[in-house]
Amino acid sequence: MMHSRRTDASPFAAHILTIAAAVALVGAGTPQAVAQGGLPAIAPHRAVYDLELESSQDRLGLADASGRLALEFAAADCEGWTVNMRIVNRLRTRNGTSRTIDSRSSSWESADGASMAFTLRRYVENTVDEETKGFAERGGDGKPGHVAMEKPAEDAFDIPAGAVFPVEHTKRILKAALDGERREVSLVYDGSEEKTVYKAITFIGERRAPGETRLPAGLGEELKSMASWPVSISYFDETKTADGEETPSHQVSFTMFENAVASNLTLDYGDFSLSGTLSTLEFPDAPECPAQ
Repeated sequence: MMHSRRTDASPFAAHILTIAAAVALVGAGTPQAVAQGGLPAIAPHRAVYDLELESSQDRLGLADASGRLALEFAAADCEGWTVNMRIVNRLRTRNGTSRTIDSRSSSWESADGASMAFTLRRYVENTVDEETKGFAERGGDGKPGHVAMEKPAEDAFDIPAGAVFPVEHTKRILKAALDGERREVSLVYDGSEEKTVYKAITFIGERRAPGETRLPAGLGEELKSMASWPVSISYFDETKTADGEETPSHQVSFTMFENAVASNLTLDYGDFSLSGTLSTLEFPDAPECPAQ
């Protein structure tokens, strides 16, 4: 864990990498989704979300927060998915001080969800403040998975049996929505906080018919023919409790379309929350992958 290394970057900065990882859960899929799981094809895409401060507790002294989250999901030659993310936030306190935090991450996850490579780097005022790099594999036959870290220091540790990576988690959520289910529970490892594995509890709302979800003018024409669902995910670090009860570390709410593109984001970290408005959406060409 690297919590102690983050405190000098303000309490808000401690969540930036986790924000990026959380949004990644709603934007990926598998190049062979149709062949492997009977799911609709999930589109590679590039999306940009404009971020604004929605609410914050007075004790934080936060006057404003604004920024941008850019995501790119690309099919990696039918072998898996690469996910590139960058989130830039400028935080301004009530006493007039400000700080710019720029977090970037890149990951690759195999199409079968068995392995994931990840790199995360955070800059504070253009200076590298934190770097994480590692490789994770799921365990088979009910066995624990394994993670090998390169940065911030070489390390190796196990993750619980049954833990999945972000792409596989997305597939589970989408399948649950298509099957008319309202709840999905998974253990998720994304590498954003080294050894932390989250229990992710997802609630899925009523299906919305194509055209019912409001989108910014001139944006998302491809989405107007697709159904969508309101989705809310709560992430629990089970090593942390309050008064003997589980309290979510953070929550993410969004509208999920049939191709797994997300809109109308709310990123809630308890002491503050951000809203994300989809401002740019592009669909690059995807490779034609053979059925397996």
